[in-house]
Amino acid sequence: MLISVPLVLLALSVLGVALFGFVRNVMFDSAIEGARFAALADQNTRAGCLRAQELFRTTLGSAIKPTFQCEQAFAGSRSVIFVTIEAAIPGLGFLPNDYRFKAVGHATSELQ
Repeated sequence: MLISVPLVLLALSVLGVALFGFVRNVMFDSAIEGARFAALADQNTRAGCLRAQELFRTTLGSAIKPTFQCEQAFAGSRSVIFVTIEAAIPGLGFLPNDYRFKAVGHATSELQ
């Protein structure tokens, strides 16, 4: 009994850190892939945003409700696509707060 309580707390803490890391990595990968997809010559920012949403929801389901924002900026003669994903991840177990994560992916458009 004396060892099991700290061991269970340690296991829950490791599980919480792993969950946050996994969700964070999925957010960043979805944003980057959405931006790269939108930067293709035959695609647009809307298609990149839909691609990021599809990847995020396929991987994490509907438990987390993110917001997606896609925009195109011009830097000189080049066009840069930005895909931003923001989500609040609920605390696990004894962690009461929601943690907000923001992931930004960008890619230079193939069109000149």
